[in-house]
Amino acid sequence: MTDQKLPWRIGARRAKIVAIGAAALLVGGVALSPAAFGDAPPAKFPAAEIHKPSPVPDRIMLTPTATPSTSQRVTWRAEAPAEWARAEILEAPRALVGGVPSSTSVVTRLAALSSTPVNTTLGYASTYHTVEFTNLKPDTRYTYRVGDGTNWSEWIDFAATLVDNLMRGLR
Repeated sequence: MTDQKLPWRIGARRAKIVAIGAAALLVGGVALSPAAFGDAPPAKFPAAEIHKPSPVPDRIMLTPTATPSTSQRVTWRAEAPAEWARAEILEAPRALVGGVPSSTSVVTRLAALSSTPVNTTLGYASTYHTVEFTNLKPDTRYTYRVGDGTNWSEWIDFAATLVDNLMRGLR
């Protein structure tokens, strides 16, 4: 016999090494899994806590009115009582500086038009507030936020004309 190795023996050897490596990874993965350390899966967070309103506004929705190029409504949910629910709006600057309007921006503050408490089966009431922005200029970009005077949403932009064009397309 010669010292020459046959090609099929080299392939069989590689297959054995790959199989041993895969088995080692599998055993190592099971041995190092969270279950091996006695860790339990995360506890289910109660729905009453997940969906509970907070002081920070959420579920913010811009809703077109009958004349969307000159007026818009915004509805949001927050813990704020009706007397504190507010919105601020201004013509959108090219960019907010540090997330706030510049000192020369004219910010209009409006009280909520309505506040509606909605009882839930989760043990708390949700309060939805609505404000209407009127006398908007067509073809103008605006930015607004909602809150209670202390806790505010982020600034949100819209263009009245874009909403108006969308509504025309739906008719």
